[in-house]
Amino acid sequence: MNSKQLVEEYLHASDWRVRENSNSPYSFGALNKHIVAKVSKQYWLEEVYNEPIRKAYVDGDIHIHDLGGLTLYCCGYSLASVLRKGVMGIPNIPRSTPAKHFASILNQLSNLITVFQNEIMGAVAFSSVDTYLAPFIKMDQLHFQEVKQSLQNFIFSINSNSRGGAEPAFSNITLDLTPPADMADQLAIVGGVEQDFTYGDCQEEMDLFNRAFCELMIAGDADGRPFAYPIPTYNIHEGFDFADPKHELLWEMTGKFGYPYFANFIHSDMRPEDARSMCCRLRLDLRELQRRNGGLFGAGESTGSIGVVTINLPRLGYLSKSKSELIERLVGVMDISKDSLEMKRRFLEAHVVNTGLIPAFDTYVGTLNNHFHTIGLVGLNEMCLNFLGKDILSPEGKALSEEILDVMRERLRDYQEETENLYNLEASPAESTAYRLARKDREEFADIITQGDPEAPYYTNSCHIPVSQVESIKQVFDHQENLQTKFTGGTVVHVYLKSPIAKEQAKHMVETVCNHYAVPYISLSPVNHYCSDHGYIEQSCDICPHCHKQVEKYQRITGYLRNVKFFNDGKRSEFRDRIQL
Repeated sequence: MNSKQLVEEYLHASDWRVRENSNSPYSFGALNKHIVAKVSKQYWLEEVYNEPIRKAYVDGDIHIHDLGGLTLYCCGYSLASVLRKGVMGIPNIPRSTPAKHFASILNQLSNLITVFQNEIMGAVAFSSVDTYLAPFIKMDQLHFQEVKQSLQNFIFSINSNSRGGAEPAFSNITLDLTPPADMADQLAIVGGVEQDFTYGDCQEEMDLFNRAFCELMIAGDADGRPFAYPIPTYNIHEGFDFADPKHELLWEMTGKFGYPYFANFIHSDMRPEDARSMCCRLRLDLRELQRRNGGLFGAGESTGSIGVVTINLPRLGYLSKSKSELIERLVGVMDISKDSLEMKRRFLEAHVVNTGLIPAFDTYVGTLNNHFHTIGLVGLNEMCLNFLGKDILSPEGKALSEEILDVMRERLRDYQEETENLYNLEASPAESTAYRLARKDREEFADIITQGDPEAPYYTNSCHIPVSQVESIKQVFDHQENLQTKFTGGTVVHVYLKSPIAKEQAKHMVETVCNHYAVPYISLSPVNHYCSDHGYIEQSCDICPHCHKQVEKYQRITGYLRNVKFFNDGKRSEFRDRIQL
């Protein structure tokens, strides 16, 4: 490894990976991360993985995510455990007893999110945050402004550059809005002990929490720009009251910035409370693929993923001359992906978990028994184009896509039964993967079909419609419903909008989709516009209407909102191609 080349490729931005992650701006911290990531990647590929795995990655048959760190991918942590334990088990930071006050628990959470985030590569998730924290508001007898002030401090804290790479802590929280059925009769925990009232007695305090949270997220920072974190997930279940006036701010927040993910439990085989009990029910039937609850970047309590491998489907479509060859190639690449995940688990269990390397994880989770091995895919649409000569919107393309997903599901069942480890099929976020693999394939195969222009090619994410062929919300969900329900993790249908919409429209969209389609997760993703001098601009525009300066545009890149100028070349190409509704 040439140290001069390693440093200067970052300083001169000659390597596209300098812009790989829109969360990590050009900075000293990101330079350090770049150097460490190259060393970690080399260690994984040369010391942990075998030659078939290394070759599959280098050649571009697969993408192994997060080679830049010798640790696991993502994890959902138990907030109930934090309420009972406080902050403990981490050698170089002060130990804190269980929090007794609202401001204290928020400070503990912001600190722990940072600590957790520096131990894993992906998202940190907490479930039922408003339910668990409402009793603190009740005990402190807080007024609305006091609740809002404490939450404001929390939000700004977790959006500071607190992890490696000068990045904010990648965090996801689930908010219940009303006490969940399985928690309503439980005695509330404050100060580490049970109180003489239940979570069901705290609806008024939950309302204060959610009102304050929405107001803060709607306002954005001092310049009116959106916060990246926390990414909120809301559970939509049979009893959800879309007409409740208390939800007006939720719909306003959704229409303006599109922060939330909505988990659709109306047509689901899961229940909202599964996020809290998942670790108890994952191993009941190894022939049954379990859902990794939590959407794109979330995870149920004490569950998560040790790692993600994404399969390059367009290449398989290009190389295959028959369906049997296509499936044979797919199974072969899946087997390599499975081997890489099994090797990663063995490495993590031998050298990382419960060794002192990630002490906060060891204290609050302590095991990988409930962590999934995640296999994902990219470019089903381009696979169809290269194999059939027709895209995923065609009847033939749709049928082939469903068949491919069924083959993958069945193979994952085999892996689960063979290894007794949990496997899930994910619609990979593919922020950089969609670009890396398309770029690799264009270099290797001159006539392979990709999206974008030759200088910035990309593949369509997972099973989605190509972004340039989106016509309507109905078209998207009619097409995606059967495909989306075949995944068992990380699948979200994003509705990309050219500008913010009214809260009534946002509510209507979410309600209509949840009531009529079985897609597991949805989000609305409007483009937001900013002028460096005049701040937030309500209408869609390229030039500020006040001073005629070029405006900045923000939109969801995978799971979080970012300035489009920080997107990598492939994602910027996709943004240019996208039809915004």
